[in-house]
Amino acid sequence: MKEKINLPTLIFIEEGFDWQIKGNRHYIPLEWSKKTKVIVLTTHQPFLRSISQLLLKSGGQKFVENINKNLTIFRPPGLIPFNKTVKLLNNLVDFFWGRILLSIFPTAGKMKPIIWLFDPVDYKRISNIAHSLVIYHVVDNYTKSPDTPPSSIKDDKVLSEKADIIFTSSVYLQEIYRKRNENTFYIGNASDTEYLIKQLKKELPVPEDLKSIPQPIAGFIGNMQKYRFDYKLIKYLSERLTDVSFVMVGPYDKNYTGEIKYPGNVFFLGFKHHKLIPDYLKQFAVLLIPYLTNEFTNAMLPLKLFDYFTTGKDIVSTNLETLKPYNNLVYVSHNGKQFENNILKAFKENNKDISRDRIKIGSGSTWLNLIEKSERIIFSLLPHKS
Repeated sequence: MKEKINLPTLIFIEEGFDWQIKGNRHYIPLEWSKKTKVIVLTTHQPFLRSISQLLLKSGGQKFVENINKNLTIFRPPGLIPFNKTVKLLNNLVDFFWGRILLSIFPTAGKMKPIIWLFDPVDYKRISNIAHSLVIYHVVDNYTKSPDTPPSSIKDDKVLSEKADIIFTSSVYLQEIYRKRNENTFYIGNASDTEYLIKQLKKELPVPEDLKSIPQPIAGFIGNMQKYRFDYKLIKYLSERLTDVSFVMVGPYDKNYTGEIKYPGNVFFLGFKHHKLIPDYLKQFAVLLIPYLTNEFTNAMLPLKLFDYFTTGKDIVSTNLETLKPYNNLVYVSHNGKQFENNILKAFKENNKDISRDRIKIGSGSTWLNLIEKSERIIFSLLPHKS
């Protein structure tokens, strides 16, 4: 009989656990903490903020925060002046905290920890942390984002070649990274679907900022960076479908939206806490994914797709490569006119079978299922590394 392997501690080196919009970087460490000990290590804090926290007990989040009995967030203090502006000092502080990390926090079992990275630049921080495996989790096509500096593109190449395992959120990304590393596995994406389904079954209040907006509503929830969100498509649609309210929920570029003169049936409501998302989804008649199609977005498998599926409602999207497996559940549009026509079709659709299929996929797209996929792969490689 094959001996059971207990999972070692997982160390996530990342900044995204505390982001306003909760995604992979928040839920994956949280879900893993139900199985083993987890440490989330962020970058060290600026020196002056660190001094303020140490001496005055003010100035931001705790250095050490225990989320639950197995999950600890460590936000190291900056030790010396100019620690964030001088590269040599920045690297020195990173080295120090990495060096003593495992002496501060106890680890699970006898095996060395597994290091889990989302951002390739963090690979430079792991050399002095003892580990059994390095996992690189690729959720976006970073090298095609205008926000990615050339140095990070180099880091991505190095990490993708040296990582023991690469997990990708889309098949598109898997095909790219498997050319560099044979241990590249598609594990998909997920969402907090259990919470969404539970909430959507309730009689939810109409959010205050929706009460004055006329129905029917075609709505979007998510990030609206200029290189992913098609602001001009929303203008095109709103000018032609004047009886439809277009409601956008999430962070958006106020300067950019100010440059585009939208008609009165377009509403940008800004960021909403993730616990309120079901309240908005409940009020939307049709759900939108109005993304640009480019090398960045074609690699995305949006988390919002699974949020949307849990409602069973009709979804209209641009022609993203990663949505091809769901073409029977999503109205895919190749241009603005087709997007307009698909919204009109979606308002009329009442196909209960398709709605049930959407809910079935949504309810199965849990973080637990994603974790169990990755766990089987990790177990298959751990014996060779231990």
